Amino acid sequence: FFCKMNVKVIFFAGAAVLALAACSKNEVVETNDHAIGFSNYAPKVVDSRADATLVNGTELVSGQKFVVYGYNQKAADFSTSLNPTFMSGVEVTYNGGNTTGTANKNTYSPTRYWPKDEANNKLAFYAYYPASTYVVPTVTTGLGSYAVTVDTDPSKNVDFLVSDLSMNNTYSNSPDGAVMLNFKHQLAKVKFLVNTNVTDANTTVTLNSLTIKQLNTTGTLAPSY
Repeated sequence: FFCKMNVKVIFFAGAAVLALAACSKNEVVETNDHAIGFSNYAPKVVDSRADATLVNGTELVSGQKFVVYGYNQKAADFSTSLNPTFMSGVEVTYNGGNTTGTANKNTYSPTRYWPKDEANNKLAFYAYYPASTYVVPTVTTGLGSYAVTVDTDPSKNVDFLVSDLSMNNTYSNSPDGAVMLNFKHQLAKVKFLVNTNVTDANTTVTLNSLTIKQLNTTGTLAPSY
């Protein structure tokens, strides 16, 4: 995490004041007035599990967590050489809030605040869903990579989504101080239908088993910008 410095100083002389002022030029100052919130949206109906325990319609499921990485672009454009030092793998609990105005219902700790100097502290955010042992991130620079494991038990599989990269964010251009994360599927649910050419209505055909061979159960997503 990028940590805000809380400095307690006893001023013995005017020189101490000058020294503190010189150091503060290198510090990214956040304001406690405006907390950073997160709103979420899936542009298409996302429901790849029959019991809808992870994704329901166009919303994430309340109580589930997504993981956020935050980058300080300074005054420049986003670059894949940036490190996610502003927020590094922060788990945010989804409590509703697909639209602006309800973003702060989605909770995380410790709370981060929008920088005061917006021109020199534009923020970028990237996220994946859900927070799960089946998804192992490696994010040092840029968008990183994500190793995903598919369980042999279909009921344990996760609905893996990643967001679009949200760039150039400031409090002024973020409605209600919320970052909109637009999530998209990275896996597909495959359904097999079995048919027969038997036309006799008195014939019953029973399928006892269906085996799919030579499938990968692991893979790594390496997003590019």
